[in-house]
Amino acid sequence: SAADEHPRSIPSSRVPIDVWLASRGESRAVESPILEEPDVELAWILAKAGEPEVARGLLTSALFARRGQPFELVDLAYAARDHALYDVALNAANVILGQVPPSERLEAPRELLA
Repeated sequence: SAADEHPRSIPSSRVPIDVWLASRGESRAVESPILEEPDVELAWILAKAGEPEVARGLLTSALFARRGQPFELVDLAYAARDHALYDVALNAANVILGQVPPSERLEAPRELLA
């Protein structure tokens, strides 16, 4: 896949998010990365081909299937933002925050919603 050919750099804005998730005891371990799922890869193709609504449907399904894997949701959010699917990125952030007790939401890095 394309991800194998080019190492992916981590945006500096992501570092505070990863630190915050790790401080909450979240695990990064997953069997298969969300960005390698066939439906997610298809969604990017559809978005580029002018079918963003279909892409959003596929990404929303993937998002909710992985709602307990916040690091994967951050990966999805950044990729969605890169594909100009800002609502999907915001939905991913909201799913992450929805699993945090209200009293701790203010501690979340602002980059999560950027």
